[in-house]
Amino acid sequence: MLFIDVLFFLSHSDQLKRHYNLGQYYLEVDLQDLTSFDEQLADKLTKSPAEFLPLVSSILSLISSEVLRIVSAPFSARK
Repeated sequence: MLFIDVLFFLSHSDQLKRHYNLGQYYLEVDLQDLTSFDEQLADKLTKSPAEFLPLVSSILSLISSEVLRIVSAPFSARK
């Protein structure tokens, strides 16, 4: 099973927030960064992008609003 850690996306939260506020719903990730974070995921995306990009896109859509809520909230309001 493929596991994508939300912490990876949190590390890109500034970019995610900037794009989201512009109505641009994408995240640019350097393949070397992804490989450093999760070699298995990077390998699967490289070898079978048609299979795994929709999965990553769905996961990013699901977590983006939560990531943006956390990043935008005042520190005292964060859970």
